[in-house]
Amino acid sequence: MDTRVLAEIRSESLIQLLSAVKYETAPPGSTLIPALDAHFFSAPFHHASPYSSLNRGDVIEIQGLPGSGKTHLLYFLLATCLLPSSHLFAPLGGWERVAYVLDMDQAFDIRRFKQLLSNRLTRLIPAHAVPLVAAKCLDRLHIFRPTSSNQLAATIAHLPKYHATHFRELDLGLIALDSVSTFCWRDRLTVEQLRSGPPLHDPRLNPNPLHHILSKLQEIRLSHGAITVMTNWGLVAQNKPLTGFFNQHLNPYPSPFVGSTKDFELFPLTHHITLSAEHPGKPSEETQIFHGAVRTSSANQVGKFTFHITENEILVSK
Repeated sequence: MDTRVLAEIRSESLIQLLSAVKYETAPPGSTLIPALDAHFFSAPFHHASPYSSLNRGDVIEIQGLPGSGKTHLLYFLLATCLLPSSHLFAPLGGWERVAYVLDMDQAFDIRRFKQLLSNRLTRLIPAHAVPLVAAKCLDRLHIFRPTSSNQLAATIAHLPKYHATHFRELDLGLIALDSVSTFCWRDRLTVEQLRSGPPLHDPRLNPNPLHHILSKLQEIRLSHGAITVMTNWGLVAQNKPLTGFFNQHLNPYPSPFVGSTKDFELFPLTHHITLSAEHPGKPSEETQIFHGAVRTSSANQVGKFTFHITENEILVSK
């Protein structure tokens, strides 16, 4: 056979082939936030199921100021991933999949998460069943706490082997990074120091730590089809025009809404959520109200949704 023909034949691993099959046969599910799911369904791309607003491999960024509800929205999405679809005859709407949290901020509060998960279950199933169902959910949640970008990239690279060892029979549903900005100032200094030093022996090597993180995320995204959710700081607000969104301070980083395609190809961002508090600076109120504005890379419209955080639970508006 002509070698030119062979060169044009696309190759992929067996894991990637299985992931492509699962794209159509085993979509993850929906977020269970009605207004958010409605926006996802309205996006002009194929959905594998009318019951799943998300497709395998979708990437969601959650951005906002401190106190804007990023971590609690992440808690809600994690609970949706971990919950079973039903318990006995009670519908729960969960995905019953594994979730990995990469907690760079060292701020993931497992007791708070268990409280929110248990109270969410209390509204859906008999009280006596809550502890067992919650425990099974927590068994599917594993938390990693890397302390540098290099550790983060290495941890992500190790996740496929880790998953095969600990959850051979279960699908990986969600990978959460909280926050992808944690090491940005340290990484900027590293990149500047490398640029001021002698040139790299191999010009193909990229010294930017974030580039390696996104590359490893893309590898596991293609092989396992997990939803990736990244929280990100909101540092510099867009003011020309005033939109309520933030300029991107990370580089390289997928920014499909400002016309950049290079970093989008490295790690494609599907949905971007910007959060804001209705009454910022008033955490003492019994119920805090938060608003989300969601954009999708292939759509022009901006969706809106609202959720409430109380002492005991997260409530979403219909």
